[in-house]
Amino acid sequence: MECIAPHNITEEQLLAYSDGEADETTLEHIGRCPYCAEQARAITATQSILRVLFQRIECPEAHTLGEFHMGLLSADERPVIKDHLNSCPDCAKEVSDLEHFLQDVRTEFMAPPLQTQLKRLVARLAPSPPGPADQQPAFAFRGAATAPLDIYQAEDIKMVVGLEADGLRAGRKMLLGFTTRKGKPIESLAGAHVQLSRGGQAVALEQVDTLGNFIFSDLASGEYELMLFTDQEQVVVEMIVI
Repeated sequence: MECIAPHNITEEQLLAYSDGEADETTLEHIGRCPYCAEQARAITATQSILRVLFQRIECPEAHTLGEFHMGLLSADERPVIKDHLNSCPDCAKEVSDLEHFLQDVRTEFMAPPLQTQLKRLVARLAPSPPGPADQQPAFAFRGAATAPLDIYQAEDIKMVVGLEADGLRAGRKMLLGFTTRKGKPIESLAGAHVQLSRGGQAVALEQVDTLGNFIFSDLASGEYELMLFTDQEQVVVEMIVI
């Protein structure tokens, strides 16, 4: 198949047609010429594919949008991403979808563990054991603590907690915890849920790792309640001041 009038239409005119900018002469020719109509369809299809592939080539990567949403970008980076979101509906939707996803996860994850038939134990502050500093309790993954530690005891369960500055968030704190059960291996409480509440509302939920540790980060100052949920008990530290 060949063009009915090869000299009447150029490649530039075919490209203009695919972009919806063809003049009347081009439209008339393509309407009469099966060959050029097929060429125009092929160019239009190729242009559509290229637009899909490259329309977001200048958009930030997904993990950068996630870090923006979580407040992890630097003061210099945040305005750049914010300006981009104001002009890019695709990225704005991606951040919105991320927020909805995290909200769903947060709602499910922070729902208090099943508390029926659990024995409630109130952990009391215990005096620190005497001895040199290097013999005091320490977090298994961190070595010696950089801040004073509080030891809470409820029957055979002990929880050691301490505070540190959150290095990623100015003015916020991290709560570091370590829990053990007397006479049991250190991993005996691994997987237990630890919930941090404020004003009767759960604000964060973590799990004890295989070394007995748990961490809560990005905490504002205030009074909190700490709860450890095992298979049989609900161990409560009624007030931790951060």
